Amino acid sequence: MYTDCHTLMTSNGKASQLVAGDSTYTDYYGDYNVGVGAEARFNIITGFTQISEKRIIVSDHSNYCLRLIDHTTRNTSEFSGLCKSCRYKGGVQAEYCGPIAVVIDLRDKNKLLVVDQYNEALRIVNLTSRAVGTFVKSE
Repeated sequence: MYTDCHTLMTSNGKASQLVAGDSTYTDYYGDYNVGVGAEARFNIITGFTQISEKRIIVSDHSNYCLRLIDHTTRNTSEFSGLCKSCRYKGGVQAEYCGPIAVVIDLRDKNKLLVVDQYNEALRIVNLTSRAVGTFVKSE
């Protein structure tokens, strides 16, 4: 899989296929929509990680949230963070400000590590409860 900042694509080595997003619609100041395939809009995908055979988490940097893509149905939905709101808040109603990278915690596969750029924090997300905590934050 790969991204061009507005779409998530997959390739079999010969041809590429759209998973979600639309690279022809590039309004950098407002791309946001949930939906299936090209209906989904992202405002700068900066990272993604596959958390199961059919589920992918995307860091939607300038929408300030994490999004969930079902690889089978190509449906995109909100996963963590209040999209379009740039703040610092933990818990299940968490808020981010520029999530720039997302990876699975190798010590606990039920957790994600998220680099929250403008909050200068490394956040931890429980995949089951979706509760967000902070591992470290710059003061």
